[in-house]
Amino acid sequence: MRSLILYTGLVVLLLILCYITLTIYTYLGLWYAIFFSLFEIGKTSFACILYIKLISRD
Repeated sequence: MRSLILYTGLVVLLLILCYITLTIYTYLGLWYAIFFSLFEIGKTSFACILYIKLISRD
C-alpha cells in the first residue's frame, strides 16, 4: 500500500514539474527551463532516496 501511495505521489509530482517547466519555457526561454529541470531532478532524486530509506526502515 505504501508503494502505491509513493508511486502515485511521484507521478503527480512529475506532472506538476512538467507543467512548471513548460510554463517557464514559455515565458523565460529554453535555458531557464533546462536549468530548472536539472535542479528539480536533483532535488527530487535526493528526496526520493531519503523517503525510500525511511520507508524501508520500518
